[in-house]
Amino acid sequence: EIAIAEAFGLDYTPPRRVSGQPTKAGLILLAAGSGQVLHSLGLAYFEKAGDEMVAAVPSYGSIERSWEEYGGVVHRVPLKNYTHDLDGMLKKVHAGTKMVAICNPNNPTGTIVPYKDLEAFIDAVPKSVLVVVDEAYVEFVADDNYQTSIGLASTRDNVISVRTFSKIFGLAGVRVGYAIAHPDINQKLSKYHYNNGISLYGKVAAEAALTDYSHKHNSRQLAIDVKQYFEDEFEAMGLEYIRSESSFMLVNLKRDARPIGRALSQRRISVSDAERRWDMKGWMRVSVGTKEESETFITALREILTTTL
Repeated sequence: EIAIAEAFGLDYTPPRRVSGQPTKAGLILLAAGSGQVLHSLGLAYFEKAGDEMVAAVPSYGSIERSWEEYGGVVHRVPLKNYTHDLDGMLKKVHAGTKMVAICNPNNPTGTIVPYKDLEAFIDAVPKSVLVVVDEAYVEFVADDNYQTSIGLASTRDNVISVRTFSKIFGLAGVRVGYAIAHPDINQKLSKYHYNNGISLYGKVAAEAALTDYSHKHNSRQLAIDVKQYFEDEFEAMGLEYIRSESSFMLVNLKRDARPIGRALSQRRISVSDAERRWDMKGWMRVSVGTKEESETFITALREILTTTL
């Protein structure tokens, strides 16, 4: 927690632990991956059947799926120009809304909501509505001047920023994530964290990752370079794509993407079927790999598209 606070310049004092008494949560809440935080949000804020939340579609959808399983109502607002339609989402918010979920950068489109737009949206929603900002991929954003939601989460009573060590830090196997939010929010979530479930190895690895600036820089630069390569190659093939600030890209094949995905799989290349996962017909999502892996993908895609015309 202290290492995270130092990494983001937060004024943070760890909660005082008293033997035999429950520990009060602070500004930072550790968890066994960001997925645990997202799942706990559904458990903590859902109260009765019919409770409402607002989210974008397509998006990651973790909280939304849990919310509906509990009997809640999710108002899904379609993306506008492949990013969150904040005006449309705001129209779905009312005094009885419990939560709004924003994935930033968005999964699967990789698009971002600018800080000023996010801040204005948060100012416009009722203070009783919790705004969840899932920033799993935020370290991949290319703009060095881009502001994350941490400043909002650390100063507002109704904002939570959710982060993970699974993406740019490459620590998916050790399951470490965290939330930055008002202590009252984190206290509510901590009831569902089962002693966090983080191994000592996970904590040590995560703390080391925060100061491994070289790895973070190299991973980010690789993603930037590969995405530029993808853009150039997709344009050469006449394919539409969505410019991404994440570690993946969506490309529109202008035909049924499923057989192309199967053909790639036969060549031991794995991509995401965007039609099956997000109802985006003709689209597939490809993740950033090494230069060699990315070139192998492009070569295979070009050959498959040529033979299936």
